[in-house]
Amino acid sequence: MPRLKDFIELHFIVLLWGFTAILGKLITIPAVELVFLRTLIAALALGAIIYRRKTQFWLGRNNLFIIMGVGLMISAHWILFFASARISSVSLCLVGMATCSLWTALLEPAFTSKKLQSDMKSCWDSSP
Repeated sequence: MPRLKDFIELHFIVLLWGFTAILGKLITIPAVELVFLRTLIAALALGAIIYRRKTQFWLGRNNLFIIMGVGLMISAHWILFFASARISSVSLCLVGMATCSLWTALLEPAFTSKKLQSDMKSCWDSSP
């Protein structure tokens, strides 16, 4: 059974998503520079945390290329997100953001060996 804390966290996330699009529309710098500055701030903060904890941090060449590829896809996502907030409306931008799970479900079989699964038979089956 959902707890009150779960509902508060869910509403907080929705509030953050909404304000992200609103701030993206109101901030006057271009989307590419906005994403670069956000990434730079996050990288500096993570570097400070790693330095302060004095932990070893070595990824290796293969993992570094994989992480850089994922980073490029995520940065393209955020650049397009902020650009769409400026070009159209905030609400249309958030509708596009909400379809992320749909696109993930459709594109995952193209990049992995998993097959697209459909439970439509169970949806239409009226027997108990």
